[in-house]
This record gives sequence, structure tokens and C-alpha cells, in this order.
Amino acid sequence: MNSTFYHSRTNNTQSLTILNTLNIHEGSISCIKFCPQGNLIASSGSLLSHCDIATDKEIKLTDTETLNCSATLKGHLQGISDLCWSRDGNFIASASDDARVMVWDKRTSSCIREFSGHNNYVFNVAFNPASTLLASGSFDETIKIWDTLGNKCLNTLPAHADPVSGLDYSPDGTLLASCSYDGLIRIWDSSNGNCLKTFIDNDNPPLSHVKFSPNGKYLLSSSLDSKIRLWNVQAAKPIKTYQGHKNQKFCCYSTFFSADDNSQFVLSGSDENKFYIWDLQSKSISFVIECHSGPVLAVDACSSNLLIASGSTDGDKSIKLWKFNK
Repeated sequence: MNSTFYHSRTNNTQSLTILNTLNIHEGSISCIKFCPQGNLIASSGSLLSHCDIATDKEIKLTDTETLNCSATLKGHLQGISDLCWSRDGNFIASASDDARVMVWDKRTSSCIREFSGHNNYVFNVAFNPASTLLASGSFDETIKIWDTLGNKCLNTLPAHADPVSGLDYSPDGTLLASCSYDGLIRIWDSSNGNCLKTFIDNDNPPLSHVKFSPNGKYLLSSSLDSKIRLWNVQAAKPIKTYQGHKNQKFCCYSTFFSADDNSQFVLSGSDENKFYIWDLQSKSISFVIECHSGPVLAVDACSSNLLIASGSTDGDKSIKLWKFNK
């Protein structure tokens, strides 16, 4: 175990400890997602093929306790851009440059559904909370809603004027948020596909990621102007902005992380070899973790076991697992 510590800039009692470095992918790390139960990490070892970054087209499942790779999921023909777990932790959806969406059963390590219909790279996927619907966003500028039980496409939304770069369902499943390089965030009624709201910032930067808060009242957006914005969903207005990282080239993941009721954070990767953690309320930078030798696009956190994972593209192509110490 590596004993490297990173201390908080704002709280002397908080620190991050690196637990392990995983070198399980041959290609760059494009996505890391903790399962809802926190005992597994799904990771994909590729970035968009058209970005000329090495790919290995595989999904790896890693046990967060033993730190052993427990399964390798193979089936995509090109790079994998995004992953999403079902709420029960039994299924994983993947989005690929091969224009397909695949659904995998964690228990058998097999593909149980394959959805085709997009005519360009599929860039993101999102299960609704019941896992009965799966949304996919594509470079063809559409969102498709798939029936995971009936194995068919229910709706195709002409969503944006540029590639769809991010998707997320609200915690209650009633809303679907999307974002795009066109600079717009759209909120959709998940029951009928109607667009309810459109968010736009005055600067209108290309957007790369969206994430609902756990209570569904707020939405986090990442954009290619090196800013992360927190939006009030009801008012459709940004209320906080997080800055300090560099994000002008790649689509970097951002998410919420809660150590306890008094320690809530925003976590993001960057175009640099670092990831950043901000205090949610004060917007101050709590941690800058310089830990990889290439851009850190893939990050995720699990609040239940206080784990954080980061993944790098060029350079070391590694995944690092961290423990948050309160």
C-alpha cells in the first residue's frame, strides 16, 4: 500500500490516502464508475477513437476491498466512452464509438442487451432509477430512450444542434438532463420526451457533463471554459461556479461527494495530470491531487465508503483508488 497523503487546504483534519494503483487497461482510462453499493468499480480503457487516444475496448470490474480485477467484459468493436450502473448494482450499460449501447449482467459477465440505432458515436448512457429505461446520447445529436425489458427503442429525441455530451436522470426518475457542445442544458420529461426547460449561461461554452444532486434540486455541469456550474433546476439559473482546474479540450467527469452532512464536495478531473475537490458551499478548493502523468478525465466517488477513483489518459493509463479521511 502506498502511504502518500494529501492534506486538505481548508480543513486540517481531512486528507486523502492513496490505496492502490491499478494498471489493468492497455488503453487510456475514459470512465470510472462505482456501483451503488460501493463494492465494485467499472472502468473502460478507451477514449473516443477519433481523438487519437489508444483504446482497448474493454470494461473491467474491480473489487474495492481486494483491489483485484474480477471480470473483463468484451464485445464492443471500438472505444468505450461512458458507463452506467443500474441502481441494484447488477447491470452495467456501456456507450461506444461503434454506435452501439450494450447492457451487461455483472453476475455472469455477459452481454444481455445490445441496442443499435444511432448513426454516430454513442457518447453517454444513463439508466433511470427503476432500470426500465436507458437513455443514450450520441454525436448524431439525438437522445434515444430504450426499453430495457422490451429490448426496443421507445423514443428518439432531436435533442441538440451538436453532439450530446452528457446525460443524467433525476433521482426520482421524472426528469432527464442532457447537455451538448452547443452550450445548452435541456431538461426532459422522462414520461413523454417533452423538453421542459433549457438552461443557457451568458458565456454559452461547450458543455461536457451533467449530474443531478442527490436531492434532485440542483444540477452540476462541466464546460470547456474551465468552469463547473451548479444550477438550481427549478429556477434554471446557475447559483455557484467552481474554478481552478483546466478543462478546455476533453470531456471531464464531475460529481458530488459527501463525507458527512457537514462535508460536501464537488469532484472533477482536468486536462492536466490532476483532479480537484471543491467545498460545495464555499466553492474553495479543498484538494488538488497531482497524481497521474496525463490528463485525468475519469473520476468518481462513493460516499458510503469514502472512496474516490481517478483515471488517466496518456502517460500512465492507470486507475488510482483513494480513501477520504475525515
